[in-house]
Amino acid sequence: MSQITGTVNHTVEIAPGHPRGGYGSPLTVTSTGAVLAATGTVGVDGLAGASGLGLTNHGVIAGGTGAEYGSGGGGVELSQASVYNNGYIYGGHAGSTYSDGGTGVDLTNCTLVNTLAIYGGDDAARYGANLLGAHAGVGAYLSGGTADSSTAVTAQPGMGATRST
Repeated sequence: MSQITGTVNHTVEIAPGHPRGGYGSPLTVTSTGAVLAATGTVGVDGLAGASGLGLTNHGVIAGGTGAEYGSGGGGVELSQASVYNNGYIYGGHAGSTYSDGGTGVDLTNCTLVNTLAIYGGDDAARYGANLLGAHAGVGAYLSGGTADSSTAVTAQPGMGATRST
């Protein structure tokens, strides 16, 4: 079990135990904790091939803003995991007028319980133009598994959002 109580300014990789200096599962981000990923990278990612992961977020998890012409990073990307969100998860902002925002959560065969806020990253419209069909990031992309959300899971509001799930 791992816990983040302060701010981490890079991708957090979780897996059972503490592999390669990563974070063990289950991981809890406390109400004073934040994961703010670097440019265009994912906030919380599961170690490839790991299953049975657990993530509880009471703080903030954010994918990194895209580099110039780059898409924003996803907030959380996991498979075979149990995710409980009572905090804020954001996809990263688009990097330019040609870019997409990052997905809030991208989950494969996971269980998601959301009681607060998950947002996809805002799109190129925040730069005053939306060229080549750039899109706001999807709030949640789920492949298999189950989801229970008592609040909205949306693309970034008021930021030129063009799609949400």
